Order: sequence, then C-alpha cells, then structure tokens
Amino acid sequence: MKEGEVDCFLNFLNGRNEAIQFEMEREVKGRLPFLDVLVVRCGASLTTGVYRKDTHTDRLLDYDSCHPVEHKKSVVKTLWSRAENLCSTEGKLKEERKHLEKVFAGNGYPKSVIRRWTTTQGKRAADTGQAATRRVTLPYVKGASEVATRLLRKHGIEVAHKPANMTWGIDKGERHGGRREQDGGCL
Repeated sequence: MKEGEVDCFLNFLNGRNEAIQFEMEREVKGRLPFLDVLVVRCGASLTTGVYRKDTHTDRLLDYDSCHPVEHKKSVVKTLWSRAENLCSTEGKLKEERKHLEKVFAGNGYPKSVIRRWTTTQGKRAADTGQAATRRVTLPYVKGASEVATRLLRKHGIEVAHKPANMTWGIDKGERHGGRREQDGGCL
C-alpha cells in the first residue's frame, strides 16, 4: 500500500461499523511499537526487542509480599522468557537482561534467586522424576504453604495456591450452595 493510501484505508475500515474503530501507529525514527515488541529498522533489515510504554513503572510483585513463591518465580521466568523470545539480536537480549536484573533487584528479588530461576528449568513433577497425576488447590498461608507443597510433591501431588480470601467458606457451607449436609451439620 502506498503512503498516501494508508489514511484513506483507515477511514474506510472505521466507516464500516461505529462500534469497531481502528487506530494506527506510525514509524517514528525507524521505530515501530507493536503489542509488546519494538520493531527497529536498521537500513534494509529489522530487529526486535521488548517494548514498554513511557509510563511503564517497572513495578512487579514485590519479593517480600505475602504471595506464594511460585507466583514470584512465575514473574521472573515469564519476563526472562519474553526477553529471549522477542529480542532478535544478542546485543538487545543482553541489554534487556541487564534491565530485568535491575528491575528484579528494585522489587526486592535477591540475585541468587534470580540466577537460580533464570538458569534452571522449574520442576513441576515430584523429585522422583514421575509426572504428577494428582492435583490439589490449597489456600496460601505464608510459611505453611511452602512446607505443605514440598511434602505433597514428594508424593507426586501437584499443588496450586489461591489467596486465602478466595477459598470457599467451608465453615459456612458455601461449597454446597449455602446448605449443610444432613449429617449433623457436616459438609
């Protein structure tokens, strides 16, 4: 499509249905953001890297917060993986990793933890090497949940945590639509 036809085409698309309106990003100084990718024109070739809006604060789930350690691990692994997938050159990847290390440190993540979570593959099954065949969801209680998770994984039970305030109110019988079973008030 020629440069002069782009605005005409955008108006055509937006005229089809008032409820669906399109926007358009234009290349500025050889740079074009697309979703979370920054596409950079270098002569006749293109390179890609991670894109963040100018208003991005680099605020993540704080390491000292009362959340399951698996959630914190997921934050680190997800951002590290995104960098590896989006950066098209070693230079951009190195730059992004350096930025992430600063961000993790700024959110309280110890360097040893970052190194461990970014260099090893997390185990989802028990240490015995067998795949988990049973799963359980437990409320998260700082300190106790980590111990319970380790013990259950040794027996091949995969554990997921949810915040304690989101678990069913067992004492109120909410699990069965607010009605208690007829067996002496037991669920």
